[in-house]
Amino acid sequence: MQIITAKDDSWVYASDNIAGNKSIKDICGHIRKRIYGVPCWIFDLDDNHAKSPGKVLAKRAFGTKHYSPSYLSWCAKTAWSVLTKDKDAETKMWKQYFDKFLSGEPVREEIRRMMTTDFIRSSLYPGVEDFCSMVSESKRFYVSRNLSEIVGAYADFFGFNGSCSLSLNKAEVVEEYFVRDRPHFQYLGVEGDSECDGEMAAALRFHGRDVFAILSSDKPVNGLDNTPFDINVSKDRTSLVRLLSEQK
Repeated sequence: MQIITAKDDSWVYASDNIAGNKSIKDICGHIRKRIYGVPCWIFDLDDNHAKSPGKVLAKRAFGTKHYSPSYLSWCAKTAWSVLTKDKDAETKMWKQYFDKFLSGEPVREEIRRMMTTDFIRSSLYPGVEDFCSMVSESKRFYVSRNLSEIVGAYADFFGFNGSCSLSLNKAEVVEEYFVRDRPHFQYLGVEGDSECDGEMAAALRFHGRDVFAILSSDKPVNGLDNTPFDINVSKDRTSLVRLLSEQK
């Protein structure tokens, strides 16, 4: 893995597969060409483009009360799944929260009212809005485990072409919607922050698609070459935006 650009808490690292023996100038040019050449982007939302709006709901105990025994039990089980880094268990716990506390229309309406432009913009990581604008000539979609009221609001904010919500198995979702239903997309971009998002990239490659995959993280990821991702970027996309702005 090789650092390409960094400033303050914003950086871009490239896998050895991307960097090879190229100069920094050539690596940056290659990354720009790959990103701007993507005709269809698949993005994760929570903790990738925005500080998780799903976690905001849970912290505010939407649909329940902070002192509710069922809510406290859910918090304890979720904390354990996060502590043990069991992503499957964490996914199941979020689905349980949605099913148990957020299934009624009154709370769904409350969530829709919460999804204002100010709320969405304030939740975004620096540079995300600029990055999404820079690739606006491509088709853009969200594939997220979050609720349709939330995912749809962010998709509308950015002018995306669509979104898939409550996507508990993201690999199966992309196989259905971006392989079977949209076979004309032979080159796709995937951007996310977790193994689930890497599984999307791996599934697309399994079906013969060319993929450029971006991993966002709080800190540089060691062993990027052993993942499905091509580059690793900070949550703050300023360095990525600066790299893409140098030449189009």
